[in-house]
Amino acid sequence: MWGYALNPPSEGNFIKKAMFACSGRDFHRASTIPCGEPLGTAAFQTRSEEDRPFVIPQSATNIAFLSHFADLPEDTTMGMEYSMRTAQTLYMNYWGLE
Repeated sequence: MWGYALNPPSEGNFIKKAMFACSGRDFHRASTIPCGEPLGTAAFQTRSEEDRPFVIPQSATNIAFLSHFADLPEDTTMGMEYSMRTAQTLYMNYWGLE
């Protein structure tokens, strides 16, 4: 494990020792603190039709929305490939690719 500290000789906020005095167990304990990620599952939450913009908004000629927060009506956001498909939709539409 590679460690980094702004001020290694100082006492830490979570482990009350200087970084140089910490054991592997201390590092493991400090780096595995359970925490929540409030927006981490936002893409998987239920939504209404108005919650996300379409990849290419109606009457747009030079703008598009990419990522899992853009809406592809016939698709689900259950993986990273969804973001890639939004980019694919952009290219296929604006450059006429198939």
